[in-house]
Amino acid sequence: MPPAPGPNVTATAPPGKGKVAKAKRSRKRKIPGQPKGPVPAFLLFQEEICPAFDRKKLVLSFGDLVKKIIVKCKTMLTEEKGKYGDLAEADKRRYAREMDSFRHQMAPVISMCKTELRPEGFGMQPEVG
Repeated sequence: MPPAPGPNVTATAPPGKGKVAKAKRSRKRKIPGQPKGPVPAFLLFQEEICPAFDRKKLVLSFGDLVKKIIVKCKTMLTEEKGKYGDLAEADKRRYAREMDSFRHQMAPVISMCKTELRPEGFGMQPEVG
């Protein structure tokens, strides 16, 4: 009988049985100074409504709190939802403005990276002949 795997050793499943391990996806690198993305309408609603549900008084777990917020959101009238949709659209415009300004600031750096930092012939197709 083989020894049981230790805390740092992973057990492998016999061939043909068990789940196949998925490869980890690498995270997209964050560029310093890049603006944060636009906030969805539901998160704007949640930020406004969350203080009304005092978790200490109601003794709710985070999951239960979110469920109550979702129920409240679904029972809202269309006019009330429109307010948060308008705020989300304004935030999308803010993000687009900030990204345009960010791209203009980063343009010299990006052009330098494309030309000066690549080795000779990088990305070129080999000659056939």
